[in-house]
Amino acid sequence: MEQTINRKTLFQTQKQYTKYMAANLINRFGDSLDAIATSWLIYQVTGDASMSAITLVFNYLPTILFTPFLGALVEKLNKKYVMSIVDFLRGCIVLFYAFGYVNGLLNAPIILALTFTISTIEAFGEPAVSSFIPSILEEEYYEIGIGTNRSLCGVMELIGAGCAGFIVSFFGILGAFLVDAATFLLASFIKLTIKYKDKSNGTTQNEAYLTLLKDGFKYLRKSKVLVFFCCVAVILNSLLVPYNAFIAAYISEYLNNNASYLSIFSVSISIGAILGGYIYPFVAKKLSIPAQLSMAAVASAVAYIAIYLFPILSIPTFVGVGIIVASLLFLGMSIGVASSALSVTFMKQIEHEYLARTSAIFSSAAIFGMPFTSFLLSILIRFTGILYVFLIFAIFCVFIFVILKRNKTID
Repeated sequence: MEQTINRKTLFQTQKQYTKYMAANLINRFGDSLDAIATSWLIYQVTGDASMSAITLVFNYLPTILFTPFLGALVEKLNKKYVMSIVDFLRGCIVLFYAFGYVNGLLNAPIILALTFTISTIEAFGEPAVSSFIPSILEEEYYEIGIGTNRSLCGVMELIGAGCAGFIVSFFGILGAFLVDAATFLLASFIKLTIKYKDKSNGTTQNEAYLTLLKDGFKYLRKSKVLVFFCCVAVILNSLLVPYNAFIAAYISEYLNNNASYLSIFSVSISIGAILGGYIYPFVAKKLSIPAQLSMAAVASAVAYIAIYLFPILSIPTFVGVGIIVASLLFLGMSIGVASSALSVTFMKQIEHEYLARTSAIFSSAAIFGMPFTSFLLSILIRFTGILYVFLIFAIFCVFIFVILKRNKTID
């Protein structure tokens, strides 16, 4: 009798993956708390709002620069221990943040150095995760397992963001960092309890680092699928850049500077992403992979056209905002589906012995998409207004949709 694949059987039969999801949820709560506590700390210590942007650059750089070269090293190591050590070290550095804050040791250079160090440590984690999951999750559960994890993580990020302000307000930055450190240390311990056996054939452990690195880049050159994945990752990570970069200015100029709309719009995207992860297993059965991926481009075009048209059309504010909220909800949902589809297809299509190396290249490409798109938009905004940036990007999204829909690299 064929086993039913659903969330109930996922939790019942995939025990080790369930442990991983539990650790991941704790990580996401810590990440949300860390983002808010750190941004608050930076301003408290430096008094310079621009330091947040500079810190963001230091946060991205290690992933872009180091990750493609760390994948080959991770390939030789025990992935469970790598993930656990990454969380443990993150927790220790957060404790150092707390110690430095209490003793007045923190300043801008130290904060930037710690940010760069944490991001460098995290660069080891992503290649390990991509190679680790196929060893603890049966292939028939990929869709529902990845979708469920993504949906639950979205919920936890919202909870974490909501609790962060409360924790900082009542317990101060020190209390926030202590809670933050505890989440990373707890996640590290849970990952150590996962029973894990590497699916790879074991030959990579005996190969030299430079050989593995060279073979990984050779695999990239020969694999049309991997090149396609990298391109799609860049595109998906670029879709929200115009929104993140200009929505505050848009609200200030066209929505009477009402900051509450910023929260409403952001929550709409987050809820959409949660729904996208939840419905992904069902969507995967109905739509082809190109259709799943191209949904995000369509949704982006719809959202940016709605944002562009609202100030031009003479419609009541509540109607215009309602349309924008609905389009952003659809955008978040589509990105949730597309991201899940990309992760699942990546694990199915890439040979297991190359997963750590190729996922490292994949992650670097994905992160590169954000600062690269931001740079292009910073040039474009000098020649056009905010509205025309959204319109131009909507047209670009339609073009991307056509390319993805017609692409035959993955059926």
